[in-house]
Amino acid sequence: MADPADHIEAHVLIESPEDSSVDLLQQSTGLSKQRIEHVMTQGAVWITRGRSTQRLRRAKRALRVGDEIHLYYDARILAEIPPEPTLVADIGGYRSPFRPGRHLAELGYPIIGDRMYGVSDEDGVDLHLTAYLLAFRCPVNDERAQYRL
Repeated sequence: MADPADHIEAHVLIESPEDSSVDLLQQSTGLSKQRIEHVMTQGAVWITRGRSTQRLRRAKRALRVGDEIHLYYDARILAEIPPEPTLVADIGGYRSPFRPGRHLAELGYPIIGDRMYGVSDEDGVDLHLTAYLLAFRCPVNDERAQYRL
């Protein structure tokens, strides 16, 4: 059985602009400040300001009253070493800001488990997506592009 400390989720509302994200998360979770700063660099800490939620990467980022910081700590996931990426094509010239979760939610098809754009509850299943096919019309040369793994 996994140790409960191996999986921690915390949501902390900022009540004072002098608050430090690391101090607040340390008080809320019991994790060390050093560990919290480390997992910030790994994408485990997020900030919501108004309607915008984004990764919180810097421990020194100024906070505002009403901001909410989120910690999604899973020791097993954070310890994983991702495999080397595979280059499927080297065509250069542009990058795609496509965010399937956002776009599908805007079309009325939210993804279950997508905490940012989809349908999720605290005890629900987390998002698990794997793309085996990527197809689109190139915005640079207007040609159809398709990649398979």
